[in-house]
Amino acid sequence: MYRPPRRLSQVRKCRFCRRDKRKCIPADRVWPGQKCDACVRYGYDCSDGLSAVDEDILNRQSRISNRLRLNQNIDTLPSIVTESRRPVLSFGPSSSENVSTGAIRLVGEYEPRGSSTEPLPHGSLTNYQPSGPSGKTSLTTQLEGSLFRIWAKEDIYRDICSPRLGTTAAEIFVHCRQIAESDDMVFSSLFAFCAANLSVYAKPKISLELEVASRKYLGRTLNLLKTQMNLRHGRILSLQYSLFLLACYGTSINDPDMINFAAILLNMTRERSASFPFALQLLMPPPRGWRLRIYLPDDLFDPGVMIGHDTTVFKSAMIGALDI
Repeated sequence: MYRPPRRLSQVRKCRFCRRDKRKCIPADRVWPGQKCDACVRYGYDCSDGLSAVDEDILNRQSRISNRLRLNQNIDTLPSIVTESRRPVLSFGPSSSENVSTGAIRLVGEYEPRGSSTEPLPHGSLTNYQPSGPSGKTSLTTQLEGSLFRIWAKEDIYRDICSPRLGTTAAEIFVHCRQIAESDDMVFSSLFAFCAANLSVYAKPKISLELEVASRKYLGRTLNLLKTQMNLRHGRILSLQYSLFLLACYGTSINDPDMINFAAILLNMTRERSASFPFALQLLMPPPRGWRLRIYLPDDLFDPGVMIGHDTTVFKSAMIGALDI
């Protein structure tokens, strides 16, 4: 019997390996429902697939809901800047006092986007303006370069963890960058982590701008995270990526409470869906403070990798900030 060919827009594709559903699940599978190699490697669910038409509708609804949420008042931090505004920094005496006490806050007034006639300073990080999915491709060169030069390279994980965990960790950050193109929560958490990570050893003036940008996008992330957790049917994968990036943010600013908060929530979401390959654990060994353990829960013989302020992986990552 003749069966008319399906249109390309009606082909159901795996949302993770992006293959045709019929090719995603091998024809010569050993058992029913066997996953393809790509989905097995990342721990994804091959059964989760949408056609191009349905995925376009879902993405459009997500963009609309994100815009509505971003336009609401954010009560997490007082210095949050919404999409339609950008900070105009003015460094005065009060700013230097805040730096000496460690309490960095945004000093100055808020100006609607596009009303300033002066050109933006070259290399300024706090003047970055996200303007929807199309505007997110313009991440600053410093943050973009640091992500792929440091955390998305397998060399940094060599000799400190298993090859499988190192490869997975490097590709996780590449995948984070791809998801951030269309997801505001992952984008904000990724920006907050990269900015905080680079501010540790950056030059004083740039370090201050990085801290301001990091705190600003941290507040945005927490606000979106709060909204996402209240939804019964949320995007579980983007939620897990954001929580993982928040834990990485906590390692950069030496905040065990933030690490513990993100680790507990990430492990809770993995009970609903084990699509994210990593699990996190906060350890407090005396007398040297905290350790963040990142491990593969499906591998009982892999101890994972420890990240702390005095560990090899953290020091190696900080070297990249010296280039700024």
